[in-house]
Formats: sequence, C-alpha cells, structure tokens
Amino acid sequence: MGLNAGSTGTYELRGGQLATGYDQYVGWKGTGRFRQTGGTNTVQYKLYIGFGEGSSGTYELRGGQLATDNGQYVGYKGSGRFVQDGGTNAVRTYLFLGYREGSGGSYELNDGELSSGEHQGIGYAGAGLFTQKGGTNTARGLFLGWLEGSSGTYELDGGELRTYSQFVGDKGTGLFRQAGGRNTMSHRLYLGGDRGSSGTYELSGGELQAGEQVVGLGSMGHLRQTGGVNTISDDLTIGHSGGSVGRYELRAGELWCGGRQYIGLFGAGVFVQTGGCNATQGEVWIATGAPGLFVHKGGTNTVGEDLGLGFFQGFTGTYQLSGGGLRSGGDEYLGYDGLGVFTQTGGTNTIGGALYLGYGRPSAGTYELRAGEVWSGSHQYVGYGGQGTFRQTGGRNATQQGLWLGFLPGTAGTYELNAGGLWSGGDQCIALLGTGLFTQTGGTNTVGDSLYLGRYPGSHGVYSISRGSLRAANVYVGGQGAGTLEIAGPAAKIAVSERLSFGPASTFTAVSGGTIHMTGAVFDNHSTDPAALAGLGSLSLIFDGGTEDVCTLEVGGEDLGAEPEGLELNFALDALKLGRGRDVGLVQLVDEFDNQPDWEGAEALYVKHLFVGRNCQLDLAGLNLYYLHGVVHPQAQILGGVPTQMPPGLLAESARLEMAAIPEPAALGLILLGALLMMRRRR
Repeated sequence: MGLNAGSTGTYELRGGQLATGYDQYVGWKGTGRFRQTGGTNTVQYKLYIGFGEGSSGTYELRGGQLATDNGQYVGYKGSGRFVQDGGTNAVRTYLFLGYREGSGGSYELNDGELSSGEHQGIGYAGAGLFTQKGGTNTARGLFLGWLEGSSGTYELDGGELRTYSQFVGDKGTGLFRQAGGRNTMSHRLYLGGDRGSSGTYELSGGELQAGEQVVGLGSMGHLRQTGGVNTISDDLTIGHSGGSVGRYELRAGELWCGGRQYIGLFGAGVFVQTGGCNATQGEVWIATGAPGLFVHKGGTNTVGEDLGLGFFQGFTGTYQLSGGGLRSGGDEYLGYDGLGVFTQTGGTNTIGGALYLGYGRPSAGTYELRAGEVWSGSHQYVGYGGQGTFRQTGGRNATQQGLWLGFLPGTAGTYELNAGGLWSGGDQCIALLGTGLFTQTGGTNTVGDSLYLGRYPGSHGVYSISRGSLRAANVYVGGQGAGTLEIAGPAAKIAVSERLSFGPASTFTAVSGGTIHMTGAVFDNHSTDPAALAGLGSLSLIFDGGTEDVCTLEVGGEDLGAEPEGLELNFALDALKLGRGRDVGLVQLVDEFDNQPDWEGAEALYVKHLFVGRNCQLDLAGLNLYYLHGVVHPQAQILGGVPTQMPPGLLAESARLEMAAIPEPAALGLILLGALLMMRRRR
C-alpha cells in the first residue's frame, strides 16, 4: 500500500481472513492505509507502517484480530500511525514506534487488546508516541527513548498497561504521563537509564504499581506526582548509580512503598513533598553513597522503621521540614557514618524510637529546630559515636526518656537552647563518657529526673545558662567525671526539686545575682577545692519547698570564726534565703563530707546575706553559720544554735540583700535577735 513516492494505497478488512507469508507494508514510499473492522489479519513476519523515508502509513483496527509473528514497526523510516478502537492486536515479538533516526510513530489505544511477547520500544531511534485511553496493553518490557537521540512518550488516561519492566529514557529521552487507568509492572520501573538519557514520569491520576522503582538509574530521572496512587511492593531508589540524578516530587496523591526508600543511593537524590501521603513500610536512607535531600513542606511522611541521613563516610544527607508531619516507627540517624543535617522550621517530627546525632565514627549530625515539634519515644543521643549538635531557636523538643550528649569515649555533643521548650521524661546527661556542652540563652529546659554534668570517668560536661529556665529533680555537677555549671546571666532561672550535688571534679561559676531555687531539694558538696566552686560566692541559694520538705545543706568551709577570711574561697554563699512569698523553707545544716582534708577543725557555713522568712525553719544542728547581713522574720524558727553575725564593717557596704518587703514587725524581730546575739557574746 503506497508503494512508490506520491502513491496512495488503502486496504479495508471487514471480515474473513488475510494472511501473508512474509511482510506487510502500509506505506512503502508513499501513503498507505489499512482499515480493519473485522476478520483476521495474519502476518508471518513483520508489519511495517511508514516504511521508507518520506512515507506515511496508518493502520486502523476497530474489530477483528491482527497477529504478527516477528514484530511491528510503526514509523520505520517514515511516519507511522496505529489507531486501535477495538479488536485484538497480538505481536509475538517486538513493537516499535519510530524505529530509525528521523522517523516518527504513534499508537492510539482507545479500546481492545494489544499484546507483545517481547518489548515495546516507543521511540527506538526516532520519535514515538503512545496514547492509551482504554483497553489493555500487555508487554514484556516497555522502553521510552530506547537509543541515543530517540524520544518516547506514553500517555495513559484510561485502560490498563501491564509489563514486566519499564524503562522511561533508556538511552534517549522518555516521558510517561498518567492521568488515569492502571500501569502495572511486576519487576522494575526505571527513569533515566544510561548516561546522557533522561526519564520523566508524571502521575496525576490513576494507579501505578511496580515491584521496584528507580528514579535516576544512571542518568536523569524525575517522577512528579500530583495525584493518583503509586504502589511499590519493594524498594524505591532515587539516584541509583554514580553520576545519576533522581528527583521525586509528591504534591498530592498517595505513595506506598513496601520495602525501603533510598534517596541518594550512589547517585544524587532529591525528594520534595508538598502534600499527599508518603508511606514506607521499611527504612528510609538519605545519602547512602551520594548526596541526598528530602524537602518536606506538607503532607505526611510515614517511615515504618528507621530513618537515616548520611550512611557512608563523606556523604551528606539533609532533611528540611517546614510543614506537614514526619513519623518514624524506629530510630532516626543523623549522620550514621557520614554527615546528617535536619532543619525544622515547622511541622511535626514524631520518632517511635531514639534520635541519634552522629552515630558512628567519624560521623557528624546536626539538628536545627526553629519551629514545630519533635517527639522521640526513647532517648536522644547528641554525639553517640561521633559529633552531634542540636540547635534550638524555637519550637518544642520532647523525649520520653533521656537526652545524652557525648555518649561514648572520644565523642562530643553540643546543645544550644536559645528559645522554645525542651522536655525530657528521664535524665539529661551532658557527657556520659565523652564531652558535652549545653548552652542555654533562653527558652525552658525541663528535666523529668536528673541532670548529670560529667557522668562517668573520663567525661567532661558543661552547662552554661544566661537566660531562660532550667527545672530538674536532681542536678549532679561532676559525678564520676568532670562537670561545670555556669550561671552566665542574672536572668537565668534554675529550680531543683530533690538534690543539687557538686562532685569531686566539679566547677561552678556565677555572675552577681545568680540564683538557684531549691524547691524541696538537698544541697550536697563533695568538692575539696573551694576555688573550683568560687561561683558560690555570687550565688543566692533559695529554699522554698513547703512545710513537708526538710532540706539538708552541706557546710564545707573552714571555721575561722567571725572573720572576713571565711567569706573568701571557703565555699561561702552570697545569700541563703529561706522562703519566698507564701512558700516555706525548712533547712538543716549537715557536715557529712570532709571538704577540708587539710583542716583539722570543724567546718562551717559563711554567707554574706541571710534571710529567714515567715514560718520558715533553720536548724543549725550544732554547726556554725556566719553571716554579714541578715533578716529573720519574728515567726521564723532558729534551732540547734544561733547564727553569728560578723561586724558589718568587715566588708564593703556595697553588698546588700535584695528581697521583697516584709511586715514591720520583722524589723523588730531582727533587732531583738541582734540584741540576743550581742548578749551571748558578752557572756
């Protein structure tokens, strides 16, 4: 049909049988047309539609059967078109659209059945277009843009496509648009095969199903989902091989992955989610052997098991969360053996297990929380086996159990709290076996149990607070390791409800006006170095724990009598206050530890300012307490001795006690107490 250039040939098959022992040519050099509305057309060898250069061929199948034993070429060298509105087209081997360079082939499947025993090449070396609005297309494999320089496009609006595997952009350029219907492959979907190719899949509706999906096999791959459902029974890989670049955009619809997600396996991978539902049954790894990036602006991302950023050394995985919700059923690793960076400016990050920042050696992990919420069902490790940094300038970070900085020997963990809230149901350990630094310049830090600074031998933990609030049941400064507590600003608020303990290798510094509220807590001192705790001389220790909490206070100074030397590097306090407002303080002095091993005499407590409020009780227990300035409410109780006031002229009068006004009878009570003390001295 259309044998010579300029000629036109038409064949209409309405019934009966047509059989050729060799090839059929619809448009040899001219224009050919084959209309089939019934009957059977059997081609023993090959069917060419648009065979020669400049030729044009059209095959219209509306009913009946077409069977080809050895391939169909729609646009071999020329232009070919196949329109199927019904019937059956059975190709025993290959179907090609746009076979040679410069050729073009198109296939329109509106109804009926198309089957290929081997692959379908949409744009083998030329240009191919397959449009499916209905019917069923079955093939072993589908290639869009098979060879270099080729281009292939598949548009699926309805019906069903079934294959073993699909390559969108094998060596050329491939584009798959799906607005409806179902595309099912039992094996893999590849986007961007060899180097120099590019493959794009646009899913706006319908269903896409595959065993595995590789976006960017060896080159450029892009999957854009604005609707529909994408179901993967095994793994999704974005950026598979070295030199490849893969990108997945999820704006709406659903993505279900039964295996793992790899974003940057050995090629660069990017996942951008602005909406929709992304659910993975297994793990999600970002940057295993290449850079990986996840941008999360909306929608939900659910990870059944672990989420990891930066698997291998030298590669960086990044997660940017600004909206929507991320939920991990297992742990989250920021820097497994590589580098991991998590930036959160909104949304929620819910972790079923633990959060690791810097898991292996020599990994590094960073978490920046500016807004939104973080929740971990287990611990948070900042510097587990590597280096970890958590910067919080807003939002809320909560962990069901503990927060650990510098977990293993040789590791380092840093936490910077500028604003927002940090809450831990269990302990916070600033340096378990490594080094840890916690810097608080604002916000609130609530510790459900104990805060440790330098937990075990070889560790060194530092907590510096200039603004904001810190609340803990227990604070241990220098347990078996070295610990430093620094009050770097008078606006810092510290409250301890059970115990404040300074260990043998502890250090404490405080600016003038620094305060610690002891809300039912005891004060322990196991240090033998007064210079290391020089900050006590600038500290106001306030006991206001209620009528049922008798708090013990360890005295550790050399008893030098009412001499000014007792206030200098002698574990002396700037102020000791009992009671605040309606809160009552009950304090008993104890001497349970030898803080002065080179001193043979008794140990005593020196304070510059003493305030004992209404209904408060101070039990000296036979120990000496020396103070420079003091106020004792008439309804306060002093037991086990009498505090000794040092002559005010011993120190500069610039040091004065700042406190709330008390009723006028208190002034009379102070005068009476002073008179009694003077009478006892004269005796």
